[in-house]
Amino acid sequence: MTPGPHRAGGGRAGQASAPSIPGSRPLRLGASKILVIMEENHSIGQVFPSGMPYLWRLARRYARATAWRDVGHPSLPNYLAIFGGSAFGEPQDCLPGPGCIFRGPSVFGQTLRNGKAVRAYEESMPVKCDHVSSGNYDVNHNPWAYFPSERRTCLAGDLPAGTVAAGPLATDVRRGTLPAVGLLTPNLVHDAHNGTLAQADRWLRSWVPVLMSGPDWRAGRLAIVVVFDEGVSTERVPFVIMAPGLSGVVTGRALDHYDLTRLIDEVAGVRPLRQAARASHVARLFGLSRRSGHDPLRYRYLTNVPHGIRTLPYGYNLVDVGPYRSVIDALPARQRALVWIGGYSTARCAFDRSDANIRHVIGNLAGDRKVAGFYIDDEADDALPDVGGHCPDVVAQVAARSRLVRRLAPGTFSYEVVTEPAHFAEFARATDVLGADPYPCLRGRPCDWSMIPRYLAALRAAHVTRYWGVLQAFATRRWRYPTRRELARMVAQWQRSDWQGEQTFTWSLAGLSRHPGLLTVLGAVNRGRAAPPPR
Repeated sequence: MTPGPHRAGGGRAGQASAPSIPGSRPLRLGASKILVIMEENHSIGQVFPSGMPYLWRLARRYARATAWRDVGHPSLPNYLAIFGGSAFGEPQDCLPGPGCIFRGPSVFGQTLRNGKAVRAYEESMPVKCDHVSSGNYDVNHNPWAYFPSERRTCLAGDLPAGTVAAGPLATDVRRGTLPAVGLLTPNLVHDAHNGTLAQADRWLRSWVPVLMSGPDWRAGRLAIVVVFDEGVSTERVPFVIMAPGLSGVVTGRALDHYDLTRLIDEVAGVRPLRQAARASHVARLFGLSRRSGHDPLRYRYLTNVPHGIRTLPYGYNLVDVGPYRSVIDALPARQRALVWIGGYSTARCAFDRSDANIRHVIGNLAGDRKVAGFYIDDEADDALPDVGGHCPDVVAQVAARSRLVRRLAPGTFSYEVVTEPAHFAEFARATDVLGADPYPCLRGRPCDWSMIPRYLAALRAAHVTRYWGVLQAFATRRWRYPTRRELARMVAQWQRSDWQGEQTFTWSLAGLSRHPGLLTVLGAVNRGRAAPPPR
């Protein structure tokens, strides 16, 4: 295979969105479910980047806010603000009862009245909707308990969380029955209130992969938020949002907990609650909103066709080019370049282009908005000794080349296709975006429909989130062209993942054009329309 990105973490999203209109209709969102994970009592500078390295990694991979603020002190007003749309006069932490209860609705009550499911998962809570703190459970971190008009529904939906292996949350994740609105509250150790940031980070590391393994995440229905209730050194607190398709989004816009209330209400399909009516459309800021129907994949790329005008009719928005200014300048307005700067010599265990040559090549293209990213090499993992190569340093070399690209052309991404699932984790750390290329259709045989699911399972197990699926649309002595329905079935398997782009591998558009049914499937997928149903 020859000559595929991540949205680089600038702050563009924050400047691009306008303030929300009070009382405006809820946005149509790509995610239909939201799970909010609350952490405690740390400002952003205490947490990022070194205080919680796993959360920082998630923040960089998906999306984060750099100017998110709490709304008061101590903890309870912040929980009430998020899940009640008001701080209710900033009460001191207190047990639910006379003088410390609040008029509904909460976002939980709103959502239920709209006919959608809600759950609060409280770690270490002894009984449902417990009104008394005990052990490592703190009722001040359980906002639903403070709305007496919702006591009956709280008893039904405010549950002890259980563990990653068993319990209400693990069951809902496994079955794909997470609620439209969910709250996950760690106990006092795991939320960094009484424990350390390292303990909180390890707790997230144990839970987040589980959440991302379930059908809700894989189908693109679930957004996960991690936010701290209040700051200590400053009022700015970490805010991280994860959803399939988000990649490296950063906003520096001034936001606070009422903006999260509005996001929750938009997912629930209800009007913004109390103070949230004047909050920002966080969904727009982070690219979670959509107009209607199926959104096209963020990146669509056809190999071996350097003329964008020929691929544009099929919905491709990235073009396979070399580092040639004239070709890049000629691209249509809706297309950008993925610049091939490979390859890698397995005989010499070195790139064909020296670092000096790369500096010259990229130096001529740096700052060109037509350039989206740089294709480092194709299937460099073939050089590793465990698959018959003799270049043990190839991963480090790809990582060094990727760092050089980012340094020379900030805002672009590096891309590398990897063949063997066993190598996904190490190459994902070495490059910005990983391409995975299972080709299930061999000559003389039915397609192997277990192959793509195996690759997807390996990507999840390796915690790879920025990846494209490479689609088979070519033939060699070993492989054959798939039929139209076989290609549609491949696409359907990839669509059960959180792929951010598709790379169609073909030898030429002329050859692919002899299979118009394949182009019909590819065009539909690239434009966000349903592909013909596979049999």
